Amino acid sequence: MKITLNKIVVFFITTLVFVSSCQKDKQEYNMDSGKGKVKLKVGGTSFARLDDNISSKASTGKNVITSAKVQLQEVSFNDEYKIIATLIPVGTSQPALKGSTRAEAVSNGAVTEPLEKGVKYTIEVYEKGNLNKFRQAKFFKHGVDDSDISFDLASGEYTLVAYGGDRGEPLSAYNNENFFRWQKDIKITEGENLNLNIVFQNTFASANITLNAENIGNIQSIGSLYVTPTYFSIGYNINYLTGLIKYEGPGRSVSIFSGMKPLSAIWTSDPLVLKSGPNKVEINLYNVVINGIEGQINLSGLTIEDGVKYDIQLKLGSKTDKTFKIAGLEFADANLYYDRNSDSYSFVNADNSYKRDGYFFPNYVKPKQRGFEGNNKPNSTINGNNGDPCELVQPLNKWRLPTKNEIEILLTSNKTILSNFNYFPPSASSKEREGVFFGIETHPSDRYRSFLFLPLLNYYTNSTSTTENPGEAGRYLLKNGNEFAQLALSLYRSQGVISTTGEPRIISQVPEDMALSIRCVKK
Repeated sequence: MKITLNKIVVFFITTLVFVSSCQKDKQEYNMDSGKGKVKLKVGGTSFARLDDNISSKASTGKNVITSAKVQLQEVSFNDEYKIIATLIPVGTSQPALKGSTRAEAVSNGAVTEPLEKGVKYTIEVYEKGNLNKFRQAKFFKHGVDDSDISFDLASGEYTLVAYGGDRGEPLSAYNNENFFRWQKDIKITEGENLNLNIVFQNTFASANITLNAENIGNIQSIGSLYVTPTYFSIGYNINYLTGLIKYEGPGRSVSIFSGMKPLSAIWTSDPLVLKSGPNKVEINLYNVVINGIEGQINLSGLTIEDGVKYDIQLKLGSKTDKTFKIAGLEFADANLYYDRNSDSYSFVNADNSYKRDGYFFPNYVKPKQRGFEGNNKPNSTINGNNGDPCELVQPLNKWRLPTKNEIEILLTSNKTILSNFNYFPPSASSKEREGVFFGIETHPSDRYRSFLFLPLLNYYTNSTSTTENPGEAGRYLLKNGNEFAQLALSLYRSQGVISTTGEPRIISQVPEDMALSIRCVKK
């Protein structure tokens, strides 16, 4: 076969291009004979991405994540308001656990963050798979002296381990620093540059707490935040080479911060490092003041996994109804009252006894207009439609009139309930709180707001004035099938001394022209 000079030149150029292309695939050629170079760059720190990271964590010997569920709790802020707390693991998409009135999907969030400038870390080189065979180590301060990180290594296989962060503060100080770590097996070939990006894996959990109080006003102050348990450096031990944590003892309740004054409706904490070990966790915010309203937030039984980032969202709920649960019923804490100016219904504190628009004719939704001769008997123009006025309290259809049978159970179901009422005359001249307590056999003193109390507000029968003397009687409207009944409560005076003369009683009928008090129960 005859080969021309032109063909030789073409063959030579083609071969040169092919070899050059291969060299690019193998990265730049290193002139240091017998060695290769590994170059590293820090890309940030990372938390576990729970949707896909369980198996990889297990394979590297790290503590395995067991739960990636959203946790939801509803807890009291004070007697009037509740807190809806949602603990969301960042980096997962999961529905909320049962226990909420809503089920929602939580979208993935970013789990990789920049490493702060000035954070110290160490990179060590070992023989592959043998952390007893140390080869090299270098020390860096991020953003200061780590712009060019490299190791010249002889051909072979190695394990690189990098770690830093947690300085291990003494027992008396809470340390809000995470420990982070990275590990990778590599193979070095003579004359080759290997470029790697380090993304450190955080060892401890971290959380941002957000308190949202937009529905009532600004958050004025947060007295303190406690996390229980929290481990100090003496309570845990980290193996820097394997990343495994060993916790010792029960941990302690620790104040993470105190004296915050957000002065805004939404407040978000700085990231908090949670070193709580394998225990169920409590998070408590004390002396919280929102628009002059004081309360506290107590979360308990939380599952916090090492290496996971959480968003803890605390939302102040709407004002809650204070109720009294007794004899299978849930009573409103005060009598029903109608405001003619706003055409609205509400429950008026039992301390404020005499309310002009708090006496209702049976089967009418608006109350008797007191002092007006034209309303001694029910009148649909004044007293509205037929129906149960309890159902008109906002939100609608949550309340109703109690029934005759239910009140009979309250009064007679057993000896405890039979004797569990107490007449309460504070003084002969005071009418504001004369009435009957249920659920206690003795005077409750300053605990009087903790028990069902029906004040003696009297009643009207075809008259512009009450039928009995003020403070000596009370009548409460009850349903009795399609008809109505009444709960009668009475006090009588003997030579100026108020005394009880018998038990509360039920009267099976209600005259059409009688206007009575109403105490609603929840449906």
